[in-house]
Amino acid sequence: MGSPADILIHVDDADAQGIEHGQPVRVKTSNGEITLIANVSDTIRPGVVSIPHGHESANVNLVTSDEHVDELTGMVRYSGIPIELKPI
Repeated sequence: MGSPADILIHVDDADAQGIEHGQPVRVKTSNGEITLIANVSDTIRPGVVSIPHGHESANVNLVTSDEHVDELTGMVRYSGIPIELKPI
């Protein structure tokens, strides 16, 4: 079994949401939700998060939509998606 699926969150954003490093968090969009482990760091820009691809248990496809695609490539949008983030 590989490493747990995580979400990179800026320190200030985590503080504002009451999220601590290593804590499970729920990521919700209008398309679905997944549970990830908070990776709190100052290495990411405030106001954005990063979710790595490739985790079966936290599949980012569950929170994206094939109705929103990049016009140039036809690929599903994996960035710029509004989320709701809550500690569990």
